[in-house]
Amino acid sequence: RTVAAYRAPVAAAPDSNEDAWASIKPPEQEEAEEPIKAEPITYDEALRHFQGLDMSSDQGKITPTQPDQRHLLKRIFKRRPDLKAPDAERDFVFLVALQKYDPRVPVHWRMIHTVFRELTPKNKPVPCPTLGAHWVRIGFQGNDPRTDVNRAMRCLALLQLLHLLEKERRLAGALFRAANQGGKDWPFACTSISFTRMAVQKLRSGKLNGSCNALGVLPALHECHAALFRDFLARIRSGQDRFCALNDIQEGKKPIKVAKKTKPAAAKARVEEPPAAFAALGGLPDDPSSQ
Repeated sequence: RTVAAYRAPVAAAPDSNEDAWASIKPPEQEEAEEPIKAEPITYDEALRHFQGLDMSSDQGKITPTQPDQRHLLKRIFKRRPDLKAPDAERDFVFLVALQKYDPRVPVHWRMIHTVFRELTPKNKPVPCPTLGAHWVRIGFQGNDPRTDVNRAMRCLALLQLLHLLEKERRLAGALFRAANQGGKDWPFACTSISFTRMAVQKLRSGKLNGSCNALGVLPALHECHAALFRDFLARIRSGQDRFCALNDIQEGKKPIKVAKKTKPAAAKARVEEPPAAFAALGGLPDDPSSQ
C-alpha cells in the first residue's frame, strides 16, 4: 500500500471535537481583560473598602506574631514593648496581604490604575489596559502586574504604594526620578513590594510595637515603608549598588547618614516648588529632605 492509502481513512474520518478545538485560543492570543472602572481612587477610599470586607475566613492562614529570636541578653536588657493595639487592628494588615490583586475587582483596578496615572505624564496620557508592556514603565517586571503583586504582599503592596504616592509625594517623586536614571535604573514598583514585605516582617517580629503604640498599626507600617525607601535612596545616591543596598537593608544594617547641605535662602525657596523637569515623569515633586 502507498502512504496515501493509509492517510485516506484518517482524512475522511470526521472530527467530533473540531468545533471545540477551533474555539480555543492559544494563551498569547487571549484578549486583555477590560477594566471595569478607571476613576481615580484615594488611599482613604481604598482603605475603607478593605475595612468593609469580611476576611474572617482567612484568619487561620495568617501568622501575625513570632517568638523573639534575639540573643537572651538582648531580650532581657533591650526588651521590646508589648503591642497595645487590639489584635484585630494588627491582624488586619496580614489579612489584606492575603487578598489577591484582581483587575476585575473595581477597587483593585482603580488602585493600580491610579498608581500608573500618578507616575506617567498627565499631559500625554499613556494607554493603560490590564495587560501590556506599559507596566514595565513604573517598575513591574512583565506585562501583567499580577505576577509581581500576587507573589508577595498582594493588595497590601498596592495599598502602601498608593499611600506613598498620595501622602509622601516628595519622597515618591525623588524615588521615581532615581529609578529612571539611565544606567542606574531599578524597578520602582517591585522595590516597593519588597519594602512592604520587610515592613510586615518587622511588625510580625515586634520591632514596630513602639511605633504602633504611638501612631497606630497601619500608620506605623506606612512610616516604616517610607523609612526603608529613604534609606535605600540614600544608599543609591552614595553610589552603592541597588542589590547591595537591598541586602544591607534586609540585614538591618544602620541607615546611611546624609550630611545636610547649607543652602542660601533663595535656593531653599526654589526647592519648595516642584521642579518642572520632573513633570514629564508624572508631576511628582522631588524630595529635598532626602538629598
